[in-house]
This record gives sequence, C-alpha cells and structure tokens, in this order.
Amino acid sequence: ICPSFDTGVVSYTLRPDGTYAASKGPAIDTAESVKVYATYKGVAVTAIPENGFYDCDNMKHISIPDTIQLIGTGAFNSCNYLESFDVYAVETATPHEVVYFSDDGALLYYDEASDATYLEVFPRGKTGHYKMSDEVDIIRNLAFDTVSISSIEISKNVSLIVQKAFYNCKSLESVSFAFEGTTPLTLEAGAFTACTSIKVLVLPSRMNALASMRELDILTKLEKIDIEEGNQHYSAVDGMLCDSL
Repeated sequence: ICPSFDTGVVSYTLRPDGTYAASKGPAIDTAESVKVYATYKGVAVTAIPENGFYDCDNMKHISIPDTIQLIGTGAFNSCNYLESFDVYAVETATPHEVVYFSDDGALLYYDEASDATYLEVFPRGKTGHYKMSDEVDIIRNLAFDTVSISSIEISKNVSLIVQKAFYNCKSLESVSFAFEGTTPLTLEAGAFTACTSIKVLVLPSRMNALASMRELDILTKLEKIDIEEGNQHYSAVDGMLCDSL
C-alpha cells in the first residue's frame, strides 16, 4: 500500500489502521471546489486529521465521502469563504457505518452511543438565512464560529447549545427557535459570546432557566425578545424577557 500520495489539491496519508487520511495538498489554493476521494487503489479514505484543511481561504465547497469516520479538531478552521459541505454516498463491497452527513451546507455527525446528532461545523462563508434540520439534537462548541449568516431558525429538537456555539457571529441579527418542540432545551452560558449584532431573539417554551439573566447583557444590540407561550421560567413583556409570575 502506498504510504502517501496527493492530487495537488488534496494529500492522502496512510493511517495506522491501514486506511487513508485526507488533508490539504500543496495546490489547495488553486481550487474553489474540492473533492476528497473515497478510496485509493481499493483502500478507503476514513479520516480528516486535526487542522487538515486549516486556513484554506480559496475553498468555497468541499465534498467528503460518507466513508469518513473521524474529523479532527479544527479541521476546517479559518476557511473563511467556505460556503458548503457535501457528504456524498459511496457504494462499498461491504456495508459501512455512516456517521457524517450534510444538510443545507452544514456538516452533521451522528453518535450512535448517545443516539444524538450534532451540528459539527457550519461553513463560515454561507450567507443569508439558515433553517436548521430537525435531525439536529446538539450544537457543538464553536460550530457557528465567525459565520456570515444574518438569521437562523434553530430546530425544535435541539436539546443543548454548548458554550460559545455561536462565538463571534457578527453578521447574525436574528435568532429564533421553531415552536412546538417537547424536548427540554439547555442554553449554556456564553453560547452567543461576541454576537454583537443580534437584534431579535425568539425563544421556545421548552427552554430551561438560564444560568443568569446577565447572559442577555452580552447582546448589546438586542431590541426585542419574544418567547413561546407556556415557558415555566419566563415570559415576554413589551419585547423584554421577564421572570414568570
């Protein structure tokens, strides 16, 4: 088995388990659309290492095979113009576990042990409105780090938004949650740290109590808060969040 090879745009290195890991190649800056191979000479590509595609500023789209089982920390950090992830299906001789998939350009991960789907990485260069898939259960730390969308509707099935999930989203002006969900929602402290442009925040009835009402003080441009009827902790009065009576 060849220990390494590259296409110019993407490099492939043999892993200890006998499969390949893909990372940026020496000519990565020449391509706006990048495709990671599923196999090389019959050997599966199963991983993207830590910082694998770090700082690929020319890359706007990346296609990843669903044979990928591991994506390392920071694999797509500082890809400031990346607009979409696409996880494509691969036919293999024997069935393989699919853990990564894409939805409207975002990269999602399914963890069988917890039976939960995580929103792993949102592309920084995607703009406009994003409506999150109902498949998402948890939003990871830094999943929306420095993204360019202006508004988002978070799905009714999300149960946890981790600290700094929306860190430094300076273009984000409106955050709303789909109503009629039943799963309790925990919004960790600092989930919207450095989101200095949020003007409208619409919260669901299923939201648990915030660690502190001071969490909203970091949203310095906030003009209006609304909340779905039935929340046991809060109500909205004249665009402000108040403790329920």
